[in-house]
Amino acid sequence: MTEPYDPDWPGMITVVTVSAWREDETISFDPHHPQTPDDVREKLIEMDGNDEVTLTFAYDEDHDIFVEDFELGASAY
Repeated sequence: MTEPYDPDWPGMITVVTVSAWREDETISFDPHHPQTPDDVREKLIEMDGNDEVTLTFAYDEDHDIFVEDFELGASAY
């Protein structure tokens, strides 16, 4: 994660993906998306700027990205 949740500027969290055999990609998402589970939302808000996490993304009916699952400290490879 590059930019953690900021309670003074609620909105987007930015992460950089790290996957074997794929180019790194920057993704921004809203931790308050209605389809993000409450326990996952709490973990997202508590993340630090240098945390390594595994995020499972999904898309809603409007094609907006949201986090479906979260694992702290998991390797992205």
